[in-house]
Amino acid sequence: MNRTLRVINCFSERFVQRTDVYARQAEDGKFHPVRKTLGDEVIHRHLIGELTLGLYPYSNSTTKWICVDIDTLEPEATRRIRDKLNEHQIPHLVEFSGKKGFHIWIFVEPACSNRIARTLGKLFADGNEVFPKQDTVTPDGIGNLIKSPLGKHRVTQKWCLFVDEEFNDLEKPYEELVRVQTIDATEVLKKEFPNTWKEITGYPISPFPTSSQAPSQLLTKTFSPKDCIQHQLLQGVKEGKRNATAIILATELRNQGAKQIQVEKVLLEIWNPKNQPPLPSAEIRQVVNSAFNTGKFEYGCKPEGSLRQTIQCHGYENCTYYTLLRTLKTGTQDKPEMTLKKRSEGATEAVTASAKLSTHRNTQNEG
Repeated sequence: MNRTLRVINCFSERFVQRTDVYARQAEDGKFHPVRKTLGDEVIHRHLIGELTLGLYPYSNSTTKWICVDIDTLEPEATRRIRDKLNEHQIPHLVEFSGKKGFHIWIFVEPACSNRIARTLGKLFADGNEVFPKQDTVTPDGIGNLIKSPLGKHRVTQKWCLFVDEEFNDLEKPYEELVRVQTIDATEVLKKEFPNTWKEITGYPISPFPTSSQAPSQLLTKTFSPKDCIQHQLLQGVKEGKRNATAIILATELRNQGAKQIQVEKVLLEIWNPKNQPPLPSAEIRQVVNSAFNTGKFEYGCKPEGSLRQTIQCHGYENCTYYTLLRTLKTGTQDKPEMTLKKRSEGATEAVTASAKLSTHRNTQNEG
């Protein structure tokens, strides 16, 4: 692989998120969206100064970078943020924006939700803007762009390069881009800023059982999902059905009132290890994010419905959910104190039908 292609690949890996749309800076400094594929040729033209790119966040409201936009050339403003990052041992790069300030880039792996990224970024930003600029990007939207580094500013014709601690251009910017380490933004937020984590999630750092507790205790004490959902969470699936199953599980747990962070943890720590093979963590997070950014939906139990087509039903006669749904429709309840049938080893706690009825008294879209 020649050096040009290596540089393009490195740039793409670090910065490019959406490839179906990008922005191009005009000579007056304004950016205009271009709804074409962002390919190697366009990136190469940016890197040699022929055009200047603006980059958009992922359409699923996740990100692989955090950028603090500092709109002043006063060095002390950037130093304060850099010192905070160094104090918490967070790797980063500082870029001259080409005109009136600096950008500080933090690279995230795996990709995290925009909300997590923005929350973490704001803890260091000292009042400056943080990109991605929105917690959530609408399905038909593109969000706010950020001017890409390592190109020319069209107004000043100055290069937007990474700088050292004395604000001098780095001699080998691409080598530094390869070298800089990533962070797990979720873990940093939990470990370094536990109070902030609790504020944005509504839960302390350990809202889930320890490894000594059975997963079924979590599923029955914290949530009351349908019987088939509980069973599936404890079984996992084979390749070919993992994504379809994941979106159903995430949606059902969301409907139980679980927070997005909770659902991620359930799928990552309880369900995914049982899959053959497990899905990448980043993919799990993307699926969960998708479930939380769609309209209200609950999977019903019709044979032709996607729930029954994807997840094994264990029979209406044994299903607490179906019994309660029938009670809701007819006004009669055959077994008022019926408890959830336990299908997992080590389960110790039952959930009464009355609690389940309260949970499921709302909409059933599929029947």
